[in-house]
Amino acid sequence: MTDYCKCYAKFRRLVDEIVKKIVKKTSRLWQPYWKRTHSAADWSYFKSLRNQYRKLILSSEKQYYSSLVSSASDNPKRLWQTVNKLLHRKSSSPLYPPLLLVLHLQTALLFFKGKISKLRLSLTSNLATSSPH
Repeated sequence: MTDYCKCYAKFRRLVDEIVKKIVKKTSRLWQPYWKRTHSAADWSYFKSLRNQYRKLILSSEKQYYSSLVSSASDNPKRLWQTVNKLLHRKSSSPLYPPLLLVLHLQTALLFFKGKISKLRLSLTSNLATSSPH
């Protein structure tokens, strides 16, 4: 991303935040007014303010997410990392934690050492008891 794009993105986020705050404040001001009057016109106006606020939030989130994905689209690995981050996926852990893997390897090593020593003992005892002819 160029410096211009970064600067524009920051500016855009700042403008979005300001607009959201204004719409949210207006919406919060109109809700108690509608509760006092229970007028259909006030309710309709309050709903339109609330819906505008929600649409602003959704559109800014959509724009943010699409910019994240498009900025990572040139590198497949980075793209998948971004997608996984957006979907709150955790990285896959190894099959065995390192300490557990070492313990399994040590157990396997001891097992094969015991087998080899038993095999050597049986071979040497067979050679000692057998006759040379």
